Amino acid sequence: MPHALTGSPSEGWSVALSNAAKRHIRPEHLPLRELAARHPATPRDIADAVILLHDVESDSFVNPLIPKYIEVLVLSGSTRISDVLLSLLQHSAFVKHSPSEHEDSLASVFPSLEEQVFSLLRVLVINSKLPVSQWRSKATTFALTRWLHEARKVNEREVGKQLSAGLMAAGASTHTGIFESLGLLVISIFGQPTFREIEKQRWWTARKQAIAIEMQSYDANVLQWLQSQYTGHLQNLTKNRPFRTLDDKGMPIFTDEELLMIIPALPMSNTRAGLFIWLNACLCARPLTDDASVRNYILVRYSENLQEAAAGLIVASFDVLTNAILRGDSTLAIRSFVCNKLPLVLQGLFSFAEPNASEAAIQGTLSAVNMEPLTPLTVGATEARDVLKKTRADFLQACVMHTLVSDAVATAMSPEPSATTAKATRYTREGLITQCANNTARLEATIMELDGMQGNAGAIAGCLIGIVDNLVTAKDTMTLKSVCNVLLRKIELVDVLLQYTQPADLLTPLYRTLDDWVHDEDQSEFQPPYEEFACILLLVLAIHHRYDLTAHEAGAFTTDGFVAKVLFGQWQSFTTAELSEQQIAQLSKWIEGLYATDEHGETTGIGDEVMSHCPPQAFYFLVPTLFEQSVLACKSGQMPVETARGGLEFLLEPFLLPSLIGGLLWIVKRSWEDHADGDILLQILDKLLRPSSSSQDMQ
Repeated sequence: MPHALTGSPSEGWSVALSNAAKRHIRPEHLPLRELAARHPATPRDIADAVILLHDVESDSFVNPLIPKYIEVLVLSGSTRISDVLLSLLQHSAFVKHSPSEHEDSLASVFPSLEEQVFSLLRVLVINSKLPVSQWRSKATTFALTRWLHEARKVNEREVGKQLSAGLMAAGASTHTGIFESLGLLVISIFGQPTFREIEKQRWWTARKQAIAIEMQSYDANVLQWLQSQYTGHLQNLTKNRPFRTLDDKGMPIFTDEELLMIIPALPMSNTRAGLFIWLNACLCARPLTDDASVRNYILVRYSENLQEAAAGLIVASFDVLTNAILRGDSTLAIRSFVCNKLPLVLQGLFSFAEPNASEAAIQGTLSAVNMEPLTPLTVGATEARDVLKKTRADFLQACVMHTLVSDAVATAMSPEPSATTAKATRYTREGLITQCANNTARLEATIMELDGMQGNAGAIAGCLIGIVDNLVTAKDTMTLKSVCNVLLRKIELVDVLLQYTQPADLLTPLYRTLDDWVHDEDQSEFQPPYEEFACILLLVLAIHHRYDLTAHEAGAFTTDGFVAKVLFGQWQSFTTAELSEQQIAQLSKWIEGLYATDEHGETTGIGDEVMSHCPPQAFYFLVPTLFEQSVLACKSGQMPVETARGGLEFLLEPFLLPSLIGGLLWIVKRSWEDHADGDILLQILDKLLRPSSSSQDMQ
């Protein structure tokens, strides 16, 4: 036996229970009243007596009478749950973890005494066979908390041995039954609805946090390691009364994170409005409509159902167009998406589908699209209807060209003669590049076809990107200037272009041209190169401003080159002390060319002599300093303001036009500072924004 028994009242209980077990006396036949009268032992002594009937030194098998004796003793009131738990904790070889004493028991296929006692007490509590005061008490709570703590330490020792032996298999434990049955007992008692009344007891407020921490640790470090199906139950109990902290009004206090976790996730709903919002966002500002992204989003949204995906995308496209018409916004990019991009996306969706699947989807969907968004007598109703019907006809003809629908179906779905679009020839990227090579007129005409609705915008965009890259490689800046001029005159074409490509694909070659620009001082004319440089730079600046591109979106450029300084640096002026001798000489030439007058009072203008010694990159770098020197000269009285206004107006010439961006940015920045020259700045600004004369090219 683990310890010697003395002639105390507990000895009488021990001898009586031991003799009863040896004689296999049934629990209901135990003389409990006689024993209580003859040996008035404490409940803890009686618990020790019955627990010590099991001798782990000699037998790993638990006598089935022992749990039954415990049940009878607890139900009769001879001992209590808390006493049984504390006695079991004191004498448990599981807690002491002595291999020499308990090794056979670990290998046993029979439930241990601890596991059987935990299961017995849980059943008694669940079946309400015990008075509430038995388990809703400080003693029982203390005993369960002690058990959680000691069992967690046993698990830590086991895990440590597994790690030392190189065994990392979670869930492998010889004590799994004990761990889980203990967890279930705690859940059964602490989870009883009436257990929360324990918070009325004075001792609970000071102890509940420590108890909750022990429960959370056991759940996280024991049950979770065992991969138990009861993982998380103890954690959840600590989030409710009586473990939850209460406010002055007795209401539980929740953290922000807990409140967010309580809110259930909303179910996914493929609404028409949701797809409209997504597509509208893709088409506003910089288009985000590359084929793979659109196709993948639609397929995931509709769970790979091609018919529903195609129908939803078509309806959303016309919804976005209708919304733009009703708002009075520009519809070029949206109509181009419907007529040029949408057929390509649908072609990709139905590339591996059954024959005529695309025709059925398009025919069934378009018949449900409303072509009359406004009532007939509403202002603008006729124009809106005409635009939608024309777009529908153009879309159908593009679908015919891409073999998505038959010509007969397209004609039947757009019967109005005024809405019928003539058939177009299908372009290819390679064919267009061949046609436009060494043919500037054909190239410009092809670019202007970007605003067409025949389904060819994708091929034209691919051709344009290829041509630009070829021109940059060949250093053909004259033709490159023509391309930039076409896009600058109708910047909306870039909205269409970017539906098929990324900004970096267009801008990176242009960056390379600007950074690597070679200035030949021996050439005969300097204004044409300046004009070519200005057109390329102006397009780059316009695209950056229109789409507010970040450095990551803009493409590859030299971090310390001209483009990086212009796009992502500060347009700032410098003092003469900060400029090199070469820069001072270049600045002097520009000041002389802008402001020096002849005997008739006319400025000499910017001639080849000025530009020959100043590369375009150097000129744009000096523009803020040029503006500052001009304003300082006017402020000090060395130059009349009208002279400055007239000279700076020369920067409106096409070959110098991008310089106004740097100049105006400098004026805006200086206007926020107190230099007592605001009147001069306003007069210069008025002249630049409202020039007295300007050519068509300048406009």
